[in-house]
Amino acid sequence: MITQNIRIPRRQGALAASALLAGAAVAVFGAGIASAAVPDDVPSLTVQYGDLNLDTDSGAKTLYARLQRAATSVCPAGFTRDLSAAAAERRCRDEAVARAVEKINNARLTKLSSTHMKVG
Repeated sequence: MITQNIRIPRRQGALAASALLAGAAVAVFGAGIASAAVPDDVPSLTVQYGDLNLDTDSGAKTLYARLQRAATSVCPAGFTRDLSAAAAERRCRDEAVARAVEKINNARLTKLSSTHMKVG
């Protein structure tokens, strides 16, 4: 079985969320070989999806949910009344998911992500 993982850089707080948008990378691993590296000094979260069949709607939905949870973890909500900080946190999560979806490059996952981004 091929082990597949995606790493999403971890950031803390609203300012770090903005920094993530500026250029944090996501790495995808297939068969144990990295296709793009995340620097060691950037804390990250690995999302495993080797157990999923991305050729099914169920597999794509499950992976998308995992990516959303990971993005929430790396771009945590600060529970702030500062609307610009809250917007930066949301952009951070959206960008983390979008980058992961792009790196995974699966048509079903991309379509699902596109639908979710339109809805909000």
